Amino acid sequence: MFKSMKSIVIASALLTVASASFADAPTQADFSGVWRVTFTPDSSTQAEGQQSFRDALMFHQGQLTAEAFGKFGFRPGTYATSDANGSPSFVSMLVSSDRGETVWSGELLDEDNLSGSLVWVRPDGSTFRYALVGERDEDGNGVEDSDDD
Repeated sequence: MFKSMKSIVIASALLTVASASFADAPTQADFSGVWRVTFTPDSSTQAEGQQSFRDALMFHQGQLTAEAFGKFGFRPGTYATSDANGSPSFVSMLVSSDRGETVWSGELLDEDNLSGSLVWVRPDGSTFRYALVGERDEDGNGVEDSDDD
C-alpha cells in the first residue's frame, strides 16, 4: 500500500511541476485529434507477462482519452503541454477506481508522429512501463483501422 501511495504522490508531483513549468507551452492544438499508438513493454514489464498492444488516444479540448483504457474504467484526464526540449510535449494522468493510475508523457517528432512513455501503477503497487510510438489518425478511426499498415 505504501509503495502505491508513494507512486501516486510522485506522479502527482510530476504533473504539478509540469503544469507549472508549461506557462510558455505550445498550444494543445499541436496534439489535437486521434492518434494510433503502439505500446511496447520494457524488459521488467515483459517479464511480468505483459505484451505489446495498440490503442487510440484522443486529445480534445484539454482532455486525453485512451480508447482501450476507457473500457477498463480509466476516465479522461487533463493534459499539459510544454516545449522544454524544443519539441512540443505533453503529460497527463488517467485514473481508474479499481485498475490504478497511469501517467502518460510524450513529444511530437513531427506534426504527424509522436513518441513517449506510459507508466501504469496498479492498486497492488505493481508498476508496468511501456514505450509508446504513434501516428496521427487523419480518419479518426483509432485502433479499428490500425491493421491496415
